[in-house]
Amino acid sequence: MEAMERAIWELEAIQEIQNLMGSYSFFLDGRKYDELMGLFSETREDVRVELGGVYVGLDSIARLYLGKHYDQHAGGQYPGFEGRGIVAKHPQNTPCVMVGQDGTTAKGTWISLGFAFFLRAERREQHWGMFRYGADFVFENGHWRIWHLKVYDGFMTDGCRPWSDPLPRPVPPEGAEMGPPPDRFPPDLPPTSGYRYDIRTAVPYAPEVPEPYREFDPETAN
Repeated sequence: MEAMERAIWELEAIQEIQNLMGSYSFFLDGRKYDELMGLFSETREDVRVELGGVYVGLDSIARLYLGKHYDQHAGGQYPGFEGRGIVAKHPQNTPCVMVGQDGTTAKGTWISLGFAFFLRAERREQHWGMFRYGADFVFENGHWRIWHLKVYDGFMTDGCRPWSDPLPRPVPPEGAEMGPPPDRFPPDLPPTSGYRYDIRTAVPYAPEVPEPYREFDPETAN
């Protein structure tokens, strides 16, 4: 591939990958989980998402989005929720995308500062927070698809409380037991990191910005 053709191809790849991740946020906020599932690789057995735990394979990823996310928004885990009053935004900024010289893989990072307003157990809740996306991509069947996606924890706080305060424990409906509801859609593996914001500790700035590479290194995978 000539240098000019390669440069144009890389620019087109970066634009498609940014659109891919933008679509992820739109589908996630709009609760369009069927469309969201179409963004992931269908050829890689190790396709995965880390979000509160690691979900490996398309069936497990479906359990996360078509199961866990849908169940929460339908009121399955939080009675009284039922999707009412939801305003959720997960905007992405500061994209850093690097296409591998192999021409079939790419890596990217994004920062997301967003918020969510909703009803839970007839109580109005509003949260805002910051986290980072780290993702690996694969070129298959003429399009870029998400291969590995990891949500790196930053912080989340109540929208009506000082940002430095930890989130209060949710108040269960009358007659319900205390404690979080059981996870009916558990991940395949525990999370690889468990940082939660605390004013007394330093925030880890991960993932690393991707650097140029010739071939994809599994050791650097998200």
